[in-house]
Amino acid sequence: MAGRDDARWRAALRRAALPGAASVTFEMASPAPGEIRYDLRSNTNDGQPIGDDRDYDLLKAVMRPLENLCTCEDFPFKATLNIQTDALLFETDK
Repeated sequence: MAGRDDARWRAALRRAALPGAASVTFEMASPAPGEIRYDLRSNTNDGQPIGDDRDYDLLKAVMRPLENLCTCEDFPFKATLNIQTDALLFETDK
């Protein structure tokens, strides 16, 4: 992703992470033409997902900045932030 702003990605992922999360992952996929699916997961130190019971408005408030940052056209796309080490990893199949 040319021109990627890692500082903005880190801030948005950190804001989206649930309390106690060791890492947070944001994924974007296009299962069908014209369709985009987003997924946000916070994980424990053991890599287990933390249940997210935020209401829709709160969840959308933390998702929107991530959606806005993701301008790539390569699907699927995944961004993971290790909150403990601040390591940021981007993955795509293309």
